[in-house]
Amino acid sequence: MTTADQPRPIHVYPVNDLREHVTNGDPCPCLPRTEQDGTVVIHNSYDGREAKDTP
Repeated sequence: MTTADQPRPIHVYPVNDLREHVTNGDPCPCLPRTEQDGTVVIHNSYDGREAKDTP
């Protein structure tokens, strides 16, 4: 939940994933991480596509 002083977080999540991601403030089963003091929520894919990324 956000207050008037807190901006709503921006959710970054994969498109065409195996299932929908929760972006309404409830916990998402993909165990996303937050950055930028909680203003950006980065979701993990359900299909494992980030495992193919190289650093």
